[in-house]
Amino acid sequence: GYSEDNIKEIQRIQQILNEMHEKIEHFRNRLKDSSEKFQKMYEAYQEGQRPIAIIVPYKKQKEKMEKLFVDNPHFKEIAQIRTIDSVQGREYPIVIMSLVRSDRRAGFLASPNRMNVAISRPQHQLILVGNSFGFLDSKNIRKHAKELRALIVYTIGEDNV
Repeated sequence: GYSEDNIKEIQRIQQILNEMHEKIEHFRNRLKDSSEKFQKMYEAYQEGQRPIAIIVPYKKQKEKMEKLFVDNPHFKEIAQIRTIDSVQGREYPIVIMSLVRSDRRAGFLASPNRMNVAISRPQHQLILVGNSFGFLDSKNIRKHAKELRALIVYTIGEDNV
C-alpha cells in the first residue's frame, strides 16, 4: 500500500533547519541591540519563539518528523511541526511545507481549501519541499499549476526535493 510519509523530504527539511538556525541566531543577536520598535516588529523571531512552522498534509509524516527531529538541537529552538488542518487561522514568519507525495496524485492537497490554508500561512517566506514535477502534474493540481509554479523559485536534486 501507499504510505503518506516521505523520508527524503524529512532529510531535506533537516538540512534546511540546520541552515536556517544559524541565520536566525545571527538575526536574534542583532535584534537584541535594535530599537524597541524593531524588536516588537520581529517579536516572533525573539529568543524562546519558534518562527518556523513545518506544515505537512499527513499525520503520519508529522509523527515521523517528530521522531527523527527529537535529537536535532536546532529544531526545538526554531521550529514546530503542524498538520494543515491545525494551522487554519494562524500565521508564521516562515513556513516549510512538505508535499509528501511524489506519485502524481495530490491526495490531501487536491482540496483547494486545504491548499489555500497551506500556502497562505507564511508572513515572510514559504519553502515547498517535494517533487514539484509530480505534484504540479497531478490531476487536481494541474489547473492551478501556473499560479503554483510562480511560487517555485528553484528546485534541487534528482528527485526535485
